[in-house]
Amino acid sequence: MKKLIKVMAICLCFMFAIQYMPSEQTQYIAMEDVLAFEEIDVELAENQIESIQQYRKMLKTFNENAKTRVSGEQVYDENYGGAYIDKDGKLVVLLVDNDENRVASIKECTGNVNIRIEDCKYSFNEILDVINIMNDNLIYLSDLGICITEMYEDVYTNKVKIGVLELDKTKENIIRGIVDVPYMEIYSTDVFFEANDAVYVKGGERITEVGDGSYSSIGFAATRNGVDGLVIAGHAGNSTSDMFLYNNLALGRVTATAYENFSSADAAFVKNAGAVYTTNLIGEIAICHNTATSISDFPVGATIYKYGTRTHLTSGVIISNYLTYAADTDGDRETDIHFSNQTKASYSANKGDSGCPVFVIEGMYNGKYTCQLLGIHSGILWDGNESVFSKYYKIVEALNVQAKTY
Repeated sequence: MKKLIKVMAICLCFMFAIQYMPSEQTQYIAMEDVLAFEEIDVELAENQIESIQQYRKMLKTFNENAKTRVSGEQVYDENYGGAYIDKDGKLVVLLVDNDENRVASIKECTGNVNIRIEDCKYSFNEILDVINIMNDNLIYLSDLGICITEMYEDVYTNKVKIGVLELDKTKENIIRGIVDVPYMEIYSTDVFFEANDAVYVKGGERITEVGDGSYSSIGFAATRNGVDGLVIAGHAGNSTSDMFLYNNLALGRVTATAYENFSSADAAFVKNAGAVYTTNLIGEIAICHNTATSISDFPVGATIYKYGTRTHLTSGVIISNYLTYAADTDGDRETDIHFSNQTKASYSANKGDSGCPVFVIEGMYNGKYTCQLLGIHSGILWDGNESVFSKYYKIVEALNVQAKTY
């Protein structure tokens, strides 16, 4: 039987706060908000860590064998169709050509002689080519009144999925006039991505925007150009005039934001005004010792966690690593902002969780889970059943920040 361990969760990121006062006097305030027990499947977590290591070895081999490679970009073998982690935490690799030599090569580079191989028809490179072509044509399509609300690689079906606002035959024909392949599935959606700007939160984890009083969640403690601060959701801090409070303390002002059209990071940096003490804790659940330098290190099907203001600790699996979606920022059903290179996942979330940390559990240390920070939660997708987060390394590229992982 699978081992289950119960973990007591305590509120996110901040154990102490220093009250900010003009007289420079300070007051330390302890913050404890005990939540419900959560159950974590340890056997699944152990299997998954082993599978992720195998996956990383495979991707490293792809890069090493590549004839040409752009620095910082992952290269995929021409016969590779994708990979995912199954319900038991085991890695499954899809191959277009899975003859004995191909299978032997995958076994060698993953270090797993018993790895499961599945057939697929189309390579991962072919699928990404379609996404890249469509991303290059989003403005053109928008000018024609066609809104791509979401687009992502579906490893399980070996297809590119494209959601279109109020799809009809004319719109589909225009899209297929740009690229038309049998592994592209186009479907109709009726609403946009919904950003989780909060209307109700619990104390101890929330941040409040001074201008309109809206709430969202703290992402992670970070430094930018040697300055202490916090990363939060970009749609929460979309302007450098935005000022935030934490439990009625002056948290700080936004000094950099990546909330703009075609950004790959829905994130902003808030400079610490000196009113709080930041840590690398995610409640009492986990300690962030590492960060994900590339989301390609984490295959579809990997179990991940998020901890936010509204719904606290929830888990789900990675659905897609190359999601593009449209965000409706003014409510008039027009495409205002597109985000690319996002990650789609099945964890549950609600209004108020915007900006909260998303992570994968790696092991145990002094009675706490150690985790690797994957990024920050942005919101829920059009059907309300799936969530999206911005990758950590894309946030680093956009904001020039570095998470505190001491």
